[in-house]
Amino acid sequence: MIYLSRLIPTDNQEMDAVSFDKSTDPFIDPDIEGGFAFSDVPPGRYGIVVQAPLNQYLTRYANDQTKDVIITVEAGQSVDVGRILAGFP
Repeated sequence: MIYLSRLIPTDNQEMDAVSFDKSTDPFIDPDIEGGFAFSDVPPGRYGIVVQAPLNQYLTRYANDQTKDVIITVEAGQSVDVGRILAGFP
């Protein structure tokens, strides 16, 4: 499962915390090729979290594995995150 989790600002401007909650976060199963899309997402900042059998992982960009996938959604906007990877604790 892939979850869209809101970010919680921290005192450190370089870092945010993800408020992962399986009971309330929107989720989706990726298609056979790994593609996915969320619709009707309220404006805000989000992280994309992958639920694996034993852990949850914040995803990272495939072209820069040092950066977590953090997106800002504005009203009426579509966001393409490109290729992402999971499995980074």
